[in-house]
Amino acid sequence: MVFGIISTEAIRTAQEKYGKGRPMTGDEIRWGLEHLSIDDRKLKQLGATGFMQALRVSCMDHEGAAR
Repeated sequence: MVFGIISTEAIRTAQEKYGKGRPMTGDEIRWGLEHLSIDDRKLKQLGATGFMQALRVSCMDHEGAAR
């Protein structure tokens, strides 16, 4: 379930930059993963409060632990 949330939000992040309504490339999805931010507000919006912790991923921090 957590992997599904992370994957979906990474694709949404990439679509915000590269555009919606078309297949995303691997590089675009990787960019989305490297710029992923799921804060407490987003978790509440997704109905995942208490299900996973908030995270912020970057090129320098692929684990997302340094919020």
